[in-house]
Amino acid sequence: MKKILEKYKYGIVILIATMVLSIPLLWKNLDVYFDDGVQHICRAYSTYLSMKAGESTQVLSNLANGYGYSWNMFYGAFSTVFIILCKFIVGNFVNAYKLTLFLGLLFSGFTMYKLVQKLTGNKITGTLAGVLYISMPYHLTDMYIRNALGEFLSYMFIPLVFLGMYNLFHKEKASYLITIGAVGLIITHNLMSIITAILAFCYLCANLVELKDKEVLKKLGLNVLFIVGLSAFYILPLFQTITASEYAVYQSGMMATKESVANQALKLKELFVTPKKLIRVYELGPHILVMLGFSIAAFRQIEKRYKKEYIFLLFVGILTSLMATNIFPWKIFGEALSIVQFPWRFLTISNFCFAIVCAINMSVVIKKFNFFDILVISTISIVYVCALKSFIPVTENVKKVEEWDIGYMSGEQDQIIVAMGKGEYLPKMVNNNRFYIAAREDTVVVLEGQGVVEDVDKKGSTLTCKVESLETPTIFEFPYVYYPGYEVTVDGSRVNVYESQNGLVAIALSEIPKSDILLEYKGTKAMWIGKLISVISLVAFGVYIFREYRNSNY
Repeated sequence: MKKILEKYKYGIVILIATMVLSIPLLWKNLDVYFDDGVQHICRAYSTYLSMKAGESTQVLSNLANGYGYSWNMFYGAFSTVFIILCKFIVGNFVNAYKLTLFLGLLFSGFTMYKLVQKLTGNKITGTLAGVLYISMPYHLTDMYIRNALGEFLSYMFIPLVFLGMYNLFHKEKASYLITIGAVGLIITHNLMSIITAILAFCYLCANLVELKDKEVLKKLGLNVLFIVGLSAFYILPLFQTITASEYAVYQSGMMATKESVANQALKLKELFVTPKKLIRVYELGPHILVMLGFSIAAFRQIEKRYKKEYIFLLFVGILTSLMATNIFPWKIFGEALSIVQFPWRFLTISNFCFAIVCAINMSVVIKKFNFFDILVISTISIVYVCALKSFIPVTENVKKVEEWDIGYMSGEQDQIIVAMGKGEYLPKMVNNNRFYIAAREDTVVVLEGQGVVEDVDKKGSTLTCKVESLETPTIFEFPYVYYPGYEVTVDGSRVNVYESQNGLVAIALSEIPKSDILLEYKGTKAMWIGKLISVISLVAFGVYIFREYRNSNY
């Protein structure tokens, strides 16, 4: 037993820290639905219902008053799949969400540990970095207050990207971690994948000299190909869908404007202390600030082999912290940067950088830095964030997911819809006239011409009916929001499907006698091609990893 504890003591420290930080998950009155929580849990539930019905999960037929809504096409479904898998373990979606949070926090600590352990060659330093990373106040704000599950889970993958890059530039095994981390980010959180890609590019520029080595350049190219190939199942349908119609999310000002982004920026003092009037915690914490204060003294003693990484991380950490505040000149930038929505998102990168810098600082300035030191520093860090527990939202009634009226659209233009957010992934024509769906009869209607509709039978993403067209052309509109992938047959023959003036699925028929109509959502060729590319890439990636370990040139 003693040998086992000695062998795994570093992992045990991270596990215990995770368990302590996860204590609020045991609260029966923890408001897991607060802020974005209701969207993530109900989105997972809606996806689960589509899976049970044997339907595609690209367009969830149970949302938008049964007219269907595509969230998984636009927003990576990793967090949704994670919740559903956990549901099979714990039995209900609330506990599944909590288990997802726990495992996400734990894995974040371990990936950070592996990165810093490799960077410094010191398991103790890696352990401290792992604990600091998971106990950053903003990390826990994502977990408990914002319930920003996608951003929260991205903490797991960011260290993997940089661990893979470090291995690549130092000619060590496992450069493939770049691919695992990048694909994980892409299918978890679009914005964090973009921000991390920019940061990774900057790190690449700092190591351009290494690309003179053909083997390094080759492995970098292979990783890029694998990233594209493995994520093709998501990227190809996304691009096809974006080009097929105009969607609300891409309308100017839908998600944010340069003015709203600037107004959301933090005051500088909010990085140092959290006013009681705030509902979220953005501060770095006094213990982090103290450890950062040792940077000048530590810099002189840092080993040369990772001094470049240390400088890079310290600079990026300071820059991204300032970018979260109103010191950064957000108002001078155009609408293009409004995709960020909230400047304080950059604290995710700041947390990543400062956890590493602080751990290195302590390992250098403390003489004979040992296991006891990480226990003391970790305890201080955890105790401090535990003192902020009053910010965690609670409620007297934690409803079952089945009690939410998911996907209901009242017709109000600015309504936040359960499991649909702001409805940002609706076609523009639907979003601009939500009342049409709210008031429209749930059946097939004749928009133009003269026609007869009979025996309408709608079940999820499948509809059958009989129609008769009395003149040419007659336009029939179906009770489904238009997304690429719907197929309509008339007496077994496919007809062209297009988006009606209301943003719904429509067909135009010539004069025909009474005929049988079958509408189904089958997906598109791009979806199947993307899946095929990803499957082939997955096999190739597995072979690549196997060969790297069997025939390593390093």
